[in-house]
This record gives sequence, C-alpha cells and structure tokens, in this order.
Amino acid sequence: MRFAIQVHPGYPVPQNGLLRTRLNVRIFAFLFFLSVSAVLAQAPDDLVYAGDQLAADFKFPEALAQYERAYKADTSNCTALWKIAETHINLGEEADKILQKQHYYSAEKWARKAVTLCPGEPNAHFFLAVSSGLIALFEGGKMKINRSKVIQSEAEKTVALDPRHDGAYHVLGRWHREVANLSWFLKAAAKIIYGGVPPGASNEAAVANLRQAIDIRPNWINHHLQLGLTYMKMKKWAEARDCFEVALELPNTDHQDQEHKEKAKNLLGKVNRELDK
Repeated sequence: MRFAIQVHPGYPVPQNGLLRTRLNVRIFAFLFFLSVSAVLAQAPDDLVYAGDQLAADFKFPEALAQYERAYKADTSNCTALWKIAETHINLGEEADKILQKQHYYSAEKWARKAVTLCPGEPNAHFFLAVSSGLIALFEGGKMKINRSKVIQSEAEKTVALDPRHDGAYHVLGRWHREVANLSWFLKAAAKIIYGGVPPGASNEAAVANLRQAIDIRPNWINHHLQLGLTYMKMKKWAEARDCFEVALELPNTDHQDQEHKEKAKNLLGKVNRELDK
C-alpha cells in the first residue's frame, strides 16, 4: 500500500527531508496505535491460553504475567483467577524460603478471590486447599490445626464439584495420613488447647484416596510417591516398594518430578533394606 501525501494549498511545501521526517512520524504513530490497539483488544481467553503454553514449558514468571493481564482485562474471569493462584504455587515450589512464603500467601489470596467469585469452580477450592496446606508449613500451633480443617473442607468441596479431580483426592490422601500419624502428644495438646484435630483420619482412608487419584491420573509421579510413603507408615514394605518402582519408571511431566524421583529412589533403598531383614 502507498501512502498519499496531501499538501494544503497555500501552505509552503516542506523540504524533502522534513517531509520524509513528518511522514515517518505519522507512519510510526499509526503503527504504534495499531500495535497498542491489538494488545488492548486481545481477548482474556487468548491471554489465558498464552499463559498455559508458557506454563507447559515451566516458564512460570511469563505465564503469571499473561494470567494477570487476562484478569485485568476481565476481573470476572474465574479461570485467570485460579491459574494465578496455581502459578504462585509453582513459583513458590522453585523459590527460596523467603520468596516461597510470599508466593504461597499470594496463592491463598488469589484462591480465596476465586472461591468468592466462582464458588462452583472446583479448581478455586482445590488451590485454596493446596495453598493453605503449604502455608501451614510455615505456621504452628492453632493456625496449623485451623488450616488442617480448611484443607479438608476445600478438598472435599472440590471432589463434590468434580468427582474426577485427582488432585483433590491426592490432597485428601495426604491430609488423612498426616492427621492420622500425629504424635499422641500433639493430639493431646490440640485437644486441650485448640479443641482437637479434625476427626476421622486414618492411613486406610489415605490409601483409598491416593489410589483414587492414581486411577484417575496414573502417570502422575507424586501420586505414587505419596502412596508409597503412606504404605511405609503402615509398614507395608512390599506395597511401598511397588509404588516407588512405578514412580521411577514414569516419564517426567511436572517441574518437580526429578525431585520426586530422587526421593522415591532414596525411599526405595530404605524399603529394600526392610524387606531384606
């Protein structure tokens, strides 16, 4: 396309150099306007998709930027909200202790926003459960017990909304194991000081939930790792060995999977020593 230049009659004709300069400025301004308009017109769903592509390559800071842009473009976008929470969790898992804590608290903040705005969205409740569990690692006493109740409640809400949500069964499995294996002293202290820990937890329920997670998503390494850990708590060494061996054979699909495999390898050695006794 050729740009036609109109010169107003009666106005002095600029020199060629000045004319080219003015033309270049106008073209630049026009192209800049087009580029800005294209960005502003970008649909929130397109931004979320762009974030998903980056997250699939474990480029979490860049993914977070896309999800935040999607939320700013549409503050009612439920998907952008819970994906912001999820990405803060992923960033926290790769950060040092100080930044890790900040990311987990940010994840909880965004997850609560998602639950408030979209109470029927399973992932909103799921990432509230996960972020609460991760924050509990930095807290103690009454706050830890209170968060345990939130973890259970939000994970159960996730399952109620989506019975095929493997992540929620994973969380429930770990919740049952951790609560069931609290020391007598901690259980007694919680009962006296805080009114008790959530009732009904057991290793058997942990196994049932983790097996459900595996049935839904059999290639997720951490499902097998956590089931193996649960069997170790129950001193079921052969079952634990099988879980760790599967974990080591599966391909990596998550940014933490190599770490999970290293842990499975170490635990497999301990299990084999128990079996050799």
